[in-house]
Amino acid sequence: MAATTKTVILDQPSHWEPWLFVIKTIANGGDTWKYLDPDLNTEPIVPTRPEMPKPKDVNPVKTTLLELDAAEKETFKLLITMYKEDLAIAKQVLDTIQTVRNHIVTTVSTKNIVYINDKTTVYQMLIALKKRLAPTDYARKLDLATKYNKLKTFSKQEDVEKWLKDWEITYTDGKKLNIPEVADNRSLFDFTHAISSIDSGFASTQEYFINQKTRNSEPLPELYNLIEDFRNYYRRTEALKSSASHSGFATLNGESQKDQKDQKDEKDERRCLCGGKHGNWTKCHYISPAQRPTGWKGKLETFEKINKILNS
Repeated sequence: MAATTKTVILDQPSHWEPWLFVIKTIANGGDTWKYLDPDLNTEPIVPTRPEMPKPKDVNPVKTTLLELDAAEKETFKLLITMYKEDLAIAKQVLDTIQTVRNHIVTTVSTKNIVYINDKTTVYQMLIALKKRLAPTDYARKLDLATKYNKLKTFSKQEDVEKWLKDWEITYTDGKKLNIPEVADNRSLFDFTHAISSIDSGFASTQEYFINQKTRNSEPLPELYNLIEDFRNYYRRTEALKSSASHSGFATLNGESQKDQKDQKDEKDERRCLCGGKHGNWTKCHYISPAQRPTGWKGKLETFEKINKILNS
C-alpha cells in the first residue's frame, strides 16, 4: 500500500505555523521563497520569461540571421545561450510559484477563502492570510506555556507515545520563542517528575544523575536525549510485559501447580537491576525512593550501574 501524508488545512491560527512550513518547503524546492516571503515589507519583483534575441540585438540594421557576418553570428549564439539559461531559471520560478498557488487554494479552508479571492499574486495571498490567521508572538507564548504546564502532569488516560511527542514539539517551539518555562535546565527536572507516574524507578535514577552532574558542574543531557532514552526504555518494558503475559498463559494451561510454584519461587528470587534479590523492583531502595529508610545512602557505582542498564 502506498504511503500517504496528512495534508495540513489552514483553518485557524494554530494551523498557521505547520501550514506555512509546507508552503515554504515547496517554494524553497524551486528557489522562490525570496519572492513569496510574507515577512517582507515590499512585494518582490518576480522574474518573467525573457524574449528570444533577434539579429537586430546584435546589429540594429540587420533583421535576418543571414545578414550577420561571422563575428556577429558568434555574438548571436552567445545571446541565444544566455537566453536559454534565463528562460530555464524563469520557468522554474514561475512553475514553482504556480505549484504554491495551487497548494494554497486547495488547503485554505472554505471560510478563509474570502481573504484571498481578490488577490492576484501568491505574495498578496500570504500577506492576507498572515494578517488574519498568524498568531502574534505573545499569543503563541501564552498557548505554549499552557501546553507545557499541562504536559508536566501525565494522565493515565493519555497515550504515552503521543505524550512524549508532544513534549518534543512543545519544547522545540518554546525554545524558539524563549518562553521561561523551558529556560535553563528546568525542563529536565519537569520531565523526570512527569514520568515518575509512569515509571518511578527510571525517573528517580535519571533525576539522581542530573543532580550529580549539576553539583559537579558537568554537561547535562539534552531534553531530547532524555525523552528518547525514556521512549526506548518504555517500549522495551512494554514488550517484556507482553512476553511475560503470554508466558503466564502458557504456564496456566500447560504446567503443573508444582512447576508454577517453582517458577514463582524463582521469580521471587530474581535479581534486581541493583544486584539484589527483591522479586519486585518497587521494593528496591535504589529504584523506588519511597522504599528508602531514613538516612539511607546508596552507592554511586550502583546508581551508575542501574543507569547504564536503563540506557542500554
